[in-house]
Amino acid sequence: MEKMRGILKNKTGNTIPTVLMVMLVVMLVGGAVAYSTVRLFNIVRSEEHNQMAYIAAESALERTISNLDQYLPSEDFAAKRGIVFTGEEQFINDIIERLNAGDSEVINSYSIPVYADPSMNEASVRVSYSWYGGEFERIGNKLKFPLEITAEAQMENGMFRSYGRKVVAVKEYEVWLYKPFVLNGAVYTLGDLVAKGDGVSTINGDVYVFGTGLDKPNRMEQYYMGGICAVENAILHIQKGSAFTNNLLRVGTFDETAGQQCAIVVDYDVVAEGIQAFGYDDSIVIIRDAYTFDDIEMNGANSYIAINGNYFGLSYGDGYFHDTSSAVLNIAPMYSGGFNNDFIRSRIVINGYAFVNGSTFVMEVERGRTMYQLEDVALAWRGNRPVYLSGGFDNTAEYIEDLKKNGGNGFSVILGDVGWTQNRNLTANWETWTNWIQEIRSRVTPWSNNIHVPSKITGLCHKAIAANNRIYFAGNDIEIPASVVCRIGDTVEGLEPGLLNRFIHYDWDEYSDMFSGMPKGLEILMSYLKGQVQVFARKDYPASQDSEVSYKFTPGMHEPWNLGATTEFLRIRDALDEIDANRWESVIKFEGGNNEPVDLVQYIEDNYSDTSKYYLIINLNPEKELIISRDTVNGIIFTMGKVTVENGATLNGAIIAAGRGYDPRNKVGGSAAEFDSYGNPRLPRIVGNTNVENFRNWDYAAVVLNSGNVIFPGREELFDRFTEEVDGIKFSDILRGIL
Repeated sequence: MEKMRGILKNKTGNTIPTVLMVMLVVMLVGGAVAYSTVRLFNIVRSEEHNQMAYIAAESALERTISNLDQYLPSEDFAAKRGIVFTGEEQFINDIIERLNAGDSEVINSYSIPVYADPSMNEASVRVSYSWYGGEFERIGNKLKFPLEITAEAQMENGMFRSYGRKVVAVKEYEVWLYKPFVLNGAVYTLGDLVAKGDGVSTINGDVYVFGTGLDKPNRMEQYYMGGICAVENAILHIQKGSAFTNNLLRVGTFDETAGQQCAIVVDYDVVAEGIQAFGYDDSIVIIRDAYTFDDIEMNGANSYIAINGNYFGLSYGDGYFHDTSSAVLNIAPMYSGGFNNDFIRSRIVINGYAFVNGSTFVMEVERGRTMYQLEDVALAWRGNRPVYLSGGFDNTAEYIEDLKKNGGNGFSVILGDVGWTQNRNLTANWETWTNWIQEIRSRVTPWSNNIHVPSKITGLCHKAIAANNRIYFAGNDIEIPASVVCRIGDTVEGLEPGLLNRFIHYDWDEYSDMFSGMPKGLEILMSYLKGQVQVFARKDYPASQDSEVSYKFTPGMHEPWNLGATTEFLRIRDALDEIDANRWESVIKFEGGNNEPVDLVQYIEDNYSDTSKYYLIINLNPEKELIISRDTVNGIIFTMGKVTVENGATLNGAIIAAGRGYDPRNKVGGSAAEFDSYGNPRLPRIVGNTNVENFRNWDYAAVVLNSGNVIFPGREELFDRFTEEVDGIKFSDILRGIL
């Protein structure tokens, strides 16, 4: 027992277990710390890896948006990819599908380096697009919708793996619609349409003309602008149709002398940049409504512009360009010298409502710059002088205040229901237009009019209207319509005839509000109507007064699988050129050869047995003029040059004509549908004064009517008149596929 007790009291060797125990504890604690440290390190590294993947996704998203901003809003985006508009939702879904498919411009996958260490892998990012339907806004030839863009990244670096790291953005885009050309009218041109000579020329059906424009904004020489023109003693009757032009519907020439009388009579509506009269004893009569992006303007002597329906001045403008501010201006009395002569007798007449969204300007002519604004329908007179010349006004507010205080005479424009009687049968019998003009002429007295003066004008203005021998001021003297119908909406795709009713408010401030009232409605209406005058080309006004107007062709589809783009006019040319003239007897084709004019009636009599047959006549030589000088030709004419119909001859069918183009060196060169050697469109325009004589000679005209007629029977009826069939293929079906 004692021995055992001694052993227990002996402490020799106890240090080792203690040390071992301490070491074990330290190892356990150290291991735990090390494990925690490693785990924390892995968590941190993994989170860092994930974060870097997110950064890669964000980087790809930013690149994608930058890329989309460059390509998606471009006018040829849909055309280059063969995305044809048939409906809003269909179009958006097709855009989304093509975006997700990707191409050389739309990049959907990225490799993003996120580490400085080159041994570390890059992140792979895939971009996708979606749209959940229902939300879009149609703005004429554009469609605005919210595009959802998703960038999903993944990255692997050894034990660190990051998958499905997404970032999402939603951005609104406006995408141009692509609607291939559809033949629905009698005449389509890039150059001017000119009626000349001494007789009546009739076009049955709608007319679409681009026309000759000016090279810079704010030029005062608008008498050098073309479009749909009547000169000399010609009367142009657009029968059962409307007139569309990106330039002017005009009568007379500025250097015309007394003795010539010309006129344009339109059965339906006119949509134009401007409507102007320049000569002596000339008339424009529009039996329904008129829509302009610029002005209705009178410059001629003893001349009349008479609109039997409503007038819609669509452009509010920005105060810097008179070209883009819609107003009504009779400047003819300014040329009277203050005396009672024929310039005092000229009138602008609007029988219906007048929606005038822009205003007239005082111009600094030498510099082509606008100064201050005047009334919206002008001019206001005191005695034999315009009011704006009677006082030293520095701004619009001073001028309008003077009008309110001292009044003025608005004799040169007649608006509203003033008691006309000779316009009541115009719709049934267009020839009664002369009766109405005679009635207007009979009511005109020096510096006044013998009319019933309405107490208010129905429509819109922002400042004042000088009309009906008095001044009407915005708000107090302008009556808000109960409703308004744009009858042209029955024929313009996407446009509701009652569109403007959504913007009628019965409080003047709300009604005239730029963002929710009638001005906004007119802006939307303009976006639809712009497409009607830009079938094959358009012009855009610059932001600076010193810059040039931009002339562009409308894009066309070429090789959508290869992002091939062309112009819509050349797309049609190329498609028609592929038709084998040796296979189809219905095809007459002129390619090269000499530049001598071709008398089509004589040519058909000499080369074809059936002169009553309907032919597709294709002319690829812009220097060769096609002439119909007698009898009748049946069919469709497509030409890179000019067509003349004269001496009472008739084309039963339709014309698509380019006319000659502008050339910076030779002034006239090639076709208006082509590009010059510098890559610029040859669209006709007046550059400085270098090619004024070419315009006066109608060198840029695409269609000339000298007592000539074009009768369009309607799209389907015209195609059905092409009865040739080869190997079970109908020629009419070929035409439907191209036109």
